Amino acid sequence: MKVQVEEGTQWKRTLSIEIPPEKVSSEMEAVVKEYRKRLAIPGFRKGHAPLGLVQAQLGSGLDAEFLQRVVPRAYQEALTELNLSPVSDPTFEDIKFKRGEALSFRATLEVKPKIEVSGYKGLGLEKVEFDISDEDVDAALEQLRKGNPEFNPVDREARDGDLVIIDYERLGKPPGSGKGSKIERYPVILGERSIIEDIETSLRGARAGEQKKVVVTFPEDHADEKLAGTTANFRIDIKEIREKKEAVLDDEFAKRVGAPGGLDELKSRIRLELEGKAVMRSQELLETKLFDELISINNFELPESMVERMLGYFVSRQSADSSPEDEAELREGLKPSAARYLRRHLIIEQVSSQEALAVTDEDVENEISRIASFEKVTPDEAKDRLKAEGGLERVRDALLERKVIDFLVSQATVKVVKRSLKEAEGK
Repeated sequence: MKVQVEEGTQWKRTLSIEIPPEKVSSEMEAVVKEYRKRLAIPGFRKGHAPLGLVQAQLGSGLDAEFLQRVVPRAYQEALTELNLSPVSDPTFEDIKFKRGEALSFRATLEVKPKIEVSGYKGLGLEKVEFDISDEDVDAALEQLRKGNPEFNPVDREARDGDLVIIDYERLGKPPGSGKGSKIERYPVILGERSIIEDIETSLRGARAGEQKKVVVTFPEDHADEKLAGTTANFRIDIKEIREKKEAVLDDEFAKRVGAPGGLDELKSRIRLELEGKAVMRSQELLETKLFDELISINNFELPESMVERMLGYFVSRQSADSSPEDEAELREGLKPSAARYLRRHLIIEQVSSQEALAVTDEDVENEISRIASFEKVTPDEAKDRLKAEGGLERVRDALLERKVIDFLVSQATVKVVKRSLKEAEGK
C-alpha cells in the first residue's frame, strides 16, 4: 500500500492512499467468500456456489460493500504506519475504483498540532500572597453568626421570618400515583418561598396545634407536566412555631456550629480556613498569569474539531434543557474558554515531553494513599473504587499536570507581592 501525506496547517493532513491491484483482488475475494456463506442460490448448498455466480448475484451492491469495508481499514493502517493520532473523523474523497485495478482515495483529517513550547525559562511572574488579619477573622465570624440564628419556640400566631414546623399530606391520589404523599416535620421559614405558595400563605397567622385544609393550584409551567395546571387538596398540621433570634457570639454559639472548644477554637478554625483559601487563591492567580503568558508567547492554531468537541462537553455540563437558540448562544460564549483550556492542556503535554517529566507508579500509589486517608478507607479500597470509576488515569493526569506546573514555576522568575484579603475578594 502506498501512502503520501500532504500537510496543510499545523493540524490538517491529507493522506493519498493507493491499494495495489493484487491486494484489491484478494480483498474482493474475501468479501465474496463471506457473502457466499450466507447467500442462498438455487441449485447450490450455502457456501458452495461458484464465486463468479455470487458476484453476479450481488451486482453493484458488492462494490459498495467492498468500499465500505476496505477504505476505512486501509485508512487505519495508514494512520498506524505514519504514527498519526487524529482528533477528527476523516473525510474520504476522490475514490477511484475498478475491479482488477488499483484502488486509490484521499482522506482528510485533523491531528493534534505539533508545537514546541518556548519562553518559560526566566519568565517574569508576580505571585500575590494574601495576609489574613484579625479584621478578616472577625468579618467571617460575623457572617457565620448572621447565617446561624437561633429559633426559639413561641406561643403566638406565625408571621414572616418565623420557622414553622409542619406535617402535610396530599389528599386523594396524585396523577400517576396509587396513593397520597405525606411529609412529616417539614421546616418552613415564612417569607422565603421554600414551599408551594398557597401552603405558605395559609401558614401566616396560624398557631401550633392547628390543622388546615388548603386547595393548591399548580402553575401551568410546573416542572412536572402531570401536575401543571391541576389543583390538589392538602391537610396541614402545624407542629411548632419558632421565632428567629440573632445569635450571640459566645462559647455556646461556637459549640452549636461545631467548635466544642468554644469561641477561641472557632476563631482559630476560621483563620485556618481563610489562610487555606488565600493560598489556593494565590496559586490560582499565579497559574492564570503563567498560562496567560505562555499562550501569548506560544500562539498556535487549534483544530476546529477539538474546539467543537470541548464546546460540546462544556455545554453539556451547563445546559440540560436549553433551546437550540440558547445553546448556540452558549456555545459562542464558551468558545474562548474552550480554546484556552485546550491550549493550556497542549502546552502542559508538550512541556512534559520536552523536559521528560513523568509520573511514576510510586507517585500514583502515594496519591491513592492520600485519597484513602481523606476518605477514611484503606488504600486498596480507594484504589478499587478508582478502578471501578475509571479514575486511575485521571489521578495520573492530575499528578502530571501538577508536576509540569511546579516545574514551569521553578523555571520562572517569581516576584512575591503582599495583598490584603479584601483585595483577593475584589472588594
